[in-house]
Amino acid sequence: MTAIAAGNSDIRTNVLVLGGGMAGLCAAISAKQSGASKVLLVEKGGFLGGHSILSGSGYWIGGTKIQKKAGIDDSLEINWQDSLERGLKLNRFLKRDTGVARLVYEQGPKDLDWLESLGVKFTDQPAQAIGNRKRVHYFAPGYRVGSPQAIKALQAKAESLGVEIILNTNLVSLITESEKRNARVIGAILENNKGNKYAIYADHGVILATGGFANGKEMVEKYHPYLKGVKSHGSKLNVGEGIKAATALGANVIVEHYGFGMNMLFVGTHSNVSIGQPLVEVPLIIVNKNGQRFQDETRGYLAVNHKMVENKFKLAYWILDSKAVKKYKDTSLKIFFEKHRSDASEIK
Repeated sequence: MTAIAAGNSDIRTNVLVLGGGMAGLCAAISAKQSGASKVLLVEKGGFLGGHSILSGSGYWIGGTKIQKKAGIDDSLEINWQDSLERGLKLNRFLKRDTGVARLVYEQGPKDLDWLESLGVKFTDQPAQAIGNRKRVHYFAPGYRVGSPQAIKALQAKAESLGVEIILNTNLVSLITESEKRNARVIGAILENNKGNKYAIYADHGVILATGGFANGKEMVEKYHPYLKGVKSHGSKLNVGEGIKAATALGANVIVEHYGFGMNMLFVGTHSNVSIGQPLVEVPLIIVNKNGQRFQDETRGYLAVNHKMVENKFKLAYWILDSKAVKKYKDTSLKIFFEKHRSDASEIK
């Protein structure tokens, strides 16, 4: 970890990475591997991980070596066509140019191999998600518990490469080389937890990896007014400073009501646990307090969450049989059994 000396207002680096979640760590490592002699990574919180450390630990992609070894017949094209069909049919995703999404699908298997080369470990059996193949590659040791291990591996790799990490330091604004519109970003104004402000300049680029605004009340109300007052289970630090800093310079924001990542963090379980993976893997139906089924569960947890918000359902109930409980109690349902051992012990 690096401490910035008080009074030093002109710090220089080759690459400045803002945000210490998985995206920021990967960017910093990639910059080092690409030849940057000095890379600074700045994180708002007191530890690395950001939103990523709270995730379900799943890397969703098709056509990987892990799938092949597990006997799963899949490929880039099968995955892509499956996603296109579902996205268009359900009128949720891929409404605009699909170029960026296509690039993610093409690079995904290679990126998984790259993560493994950095020390990130995956389980050897991909799991089923929405779609026609088992494509969810969990960070070892598995669902939800793998993300912290992945972050630890990436942090260790970054530090071994010489990435300098600064914690407890918030982004105030971005610095451009001139006042002209579209001027190149050359640095950032930062503020540490003691209230001291600093300027850091980057000769070869500033990478914004500060995440979204799941707990930014004003931004939620502005971009997603239908989510006003809905509790988020995401990182408390994700309030949108990076987005604000970028839009202040004229950056555009594309808002997707059904595809915007932060939405999946608004869930309706009384135990504050995401309904994501159990819903796509465990055979169950979901009903409201009156016992009414209100959404086709095969459309995915985002669709269920949105319907709950739309109808102001604060609670929803799962209905599943003992066969499903027995099959998934040590995998997708494990966290629920751990949180409610007394209830779980009564289920045979």
